[in-house]
Amino acid sequence: FFFSSRRRHTRFLPVSWARRCVQETGVTLYVSDGDTLTANCAGNKVTIRFYCVDAPEKKQLPWGEAAKNNLQRLLPVQSVISVRVVSKDLYGRTVGEVFDSQGQNINLRLVKEGSVNTYPSFCKEATYIQAARQAQLEQIGIWSQSGLHQTPWEYRKIKK
Repeated sequence: FFFSSRRRHTRFLPVSWARRCVQETGVTLYVSDGDTLTANCAGNKVTIRFYCVDAPEKKQLPWGEAAKNNLQRLLPVQSVISVRVVSKDLYGRTVGEVFDSQGQNINLRLVKEGSVNTYPSFCKEATYIQAARQAQLEQIGIWSQSGLHQTPWEYRKIKK
């Protein structure tokens, strides 16, 4: 599959390349930022990029750090997770929806809590878009103050 954004083309590999956590559980090892974590899935160390969301960059203080801290709160080290794999990105990360041990979609929860925005170049799912609109209306998390932290893809474009 190929998805494009204005600044570059990003190639997603078929799901068969990224099956390490599909139909299995994994255990979180650490959270890299607000939309990426590393897990142990069937004895393999797997980096998982959360599908459909984009978190403020770590350098976008305090928003990036807050997004990372929120994900760490939701999925502390050794949390049991499952992943619905969507694809694998060019950086070798598994792209997917992450669920906690109770079956809660963590990607969607991050959007609802205002920790992250949807990633318009890669997400056209109504559930996510509606959740982001609701968080924006309620002015929670990243929506409590305007700025580039609300659109991390624009921040990255400027910083390149």
